[in-house]
Amino acid sequence: MGAKENLADGRVEVYNPEFQGVSVPQWEIGKMSQKLKSDYGRVFVAAAICCAAVGLASAPLLAKEAEGGLLEFTKKMVDFGRIAEGERPATTFEFVNKSKADVRIHEVRTDCLCTSVEHSEKPIRPGQNGAIEVTLRSKGRKGEVRSKIVVRYASAGEDYQDVLELRAEVHQEGKLVAEPEAFELETILAETPVKKRFVVKNADTKVKTNVLKVDSPSWLEVRIGKRAHKQKWILSATGTLPDRPGALNEKIIVHTDNKTFPTLTIPVTAEMLAVVVSDPGKAWMEVDPEGAERSITVRIVDKRKRKISKTELARTKAFRELLNSVEIKDGSAPWEKVLIATLSKGLPKKRVLILNTTLKATVAGKEYVVPINLMFIKRRPPKN
Repeated sequence: MGAKENLADGRVEVYNPEFQGVSVPQWEIGKMSQKLKSDYGRVFVAAAICCAAVGLASAPLLAKEAEGGLLEFTKKMVDFGRIAEGERPATTFEFVNKSKADVRIHEVRTDCLCTSVEHSEKPIRPGQNGAIEVTLRSKGRKGEVRSKIVVRYASAGEDYQDVLELRAEVHQEGKLVAEPEAFELETILAETPVKKRFVVKNADTKVKTNVLKVDSPSWLEVRIGKRAHKQKWILSATGTLPDRPGALNEKIIVHTDNKTFPTLTIPVTAEMLAVVVSDPGKAWMEVDPEGAERSITVRIVDKRKRKISKTELARTKAFRELLNSVEIKDGSAPWEKVLIATLSKGLPKKRVLILNTTLKATVAGKEYVVPINLMFIKRRPPKN
């Protein structure tokens, strides 16, 4: 650290690698620094200037709030000691309002996403007790974890703050981890064959862990292969995705003999697309109330280009009453059928007519259910 005096503008420059240069008004140093300069030399002046600079640099941390003391806490630091990863230890910081005015806690902030807090926003009267409940979430953590909790409150028009602290030593002894961590398939056709290889190993071999069994979805077979070496296993997962279009959220569960970490969960996720679909998925047309017959055409397509051998439409009451005819013809390819729905009886009083039903399509000896969505929109008469 170095310091130099600039007599032209009455300021002293303080140089410190931590603060990258802080300008301190000379009058802040006061008569003490002047006396030190004359009696003991510039070394002591630099020390006094350093103290002033640190004080000024620290001021923004208090955010114009005085240190607390109005709330008397029974404890300000809790050490949970040694805990297993995944545990959620909780504690309560109790306090009493020692001031002569009401105190209202308006903010409680933490410096770690691993900490959650709960507190009352009601005023705390003089002599009244209060509490702040804090929970430490250790999932995904390892080693020493520290969290500071800043309690900001107001009393008699002034702002104050107190700082609380949590500490824990998180261990993963005997916990199994998987590489990769999940079986992610993203967007994929249903009924697609899939396979994946996982390496399961002990994260901390201070405690020995054995794999007992593996549970998996009914469509997925998981085998435990030979260990590459001690405390490491190879899992091979193979199967065919089910015919369930939409989001897939399932899991593989590895059971162990470790009482602290009894299971390892491997998520299995995918966004599955239907194999046999209607194109477009929602067909619509604008019709003239006074016009002739109107028809909507929908294609039924097998995305794997297999022959559609048979179709059967569920004819609802609305289909029978409002459609003149519904015809299913062969398309331009064996894996395509064409549905033609003709409206001839006019539209009801409502401007929009929506007809929904399903069609069963047989492909490679299996029956698929395809939603059919039709919409007729009455054309508005032209403005005069």
